[in-house]
Amino acid sequence: MPLSISTDNLKIDFQYATTANVLMEIRQSNGSREMIVYNDKNQLKEYKRYLKDDLLYHVYYVLNEEGLVSKAIQYNVEAGGKLMSPLGFYQVSYDEAKQIETVDWYDFKNMLIKTRDFGYNEKSLFAGSKTSGSQPYQQSYLYDEQPGVFKQVSQLQILSLEHEAFYLLNIKANLKAIKNEGQSAGNLNFEMQYNANGYPAVITQTDASGKSKVYKISYR
Repeated sequence: MPLSISTDNLKIDFQYATTANVLMEIRQSNGSREMIVYNDKNQLKEYKRYLKDDLLYHVYYVLNEEGLVSKAIQYNVEAGGKLMSPLGFYQVSYDEAKQIETVDWYDFKNMLIKTRDFGYNEKSLFAGSKTSGSQPYQQSYLYDEQPGVFKQVSQLQILSLEHEAFYLLNIKANLKAIKNEGQSAGNLNFEMQYNANGYPAVITQTDASGKSKVYKISYR
């Protein structure tokens, strides 16, 4: 499991539970910190986002009978955690393989904001998504054939809805490209250098303009 991911100006550290392969904390050198809380069955319970020690955002998860997140209730937090304002919620449905099929986001007035449909390829890799709403867009994803950076960590597909960095999608395999239909300026390509165990040790991200960013990954 990865301990840290570093770029030229940012370091992201990851902490895990001692008794399960679940992610407990994402701490960034810019002061951002995310805490994930689980119940006694290691099922998702809460997600919290801080700036330094100030809680800014709080999510409470509702589980279905299978222990999967069916609903996430979102709050904006102010005044040192004393003032919580409802932002809305999102509902999650799954396919037969228990992978996310559809996510519907609602505002605090229960009005539908957007819907995202998820698609998978023959290897059960996340192959693309289509988002409808006021700003519709469609993305497709290509992967390598190596084990993903976070292959040994569970429940990351739900967490990637909150922490949207590309690397949290590197679960079963690693992203080689993200394509945005009709918006090529947002396209990203990834080139990997692998360690002796076949996991990426270095990922070079290149955007549509040719600008590159290098991510160095250390594992435990």
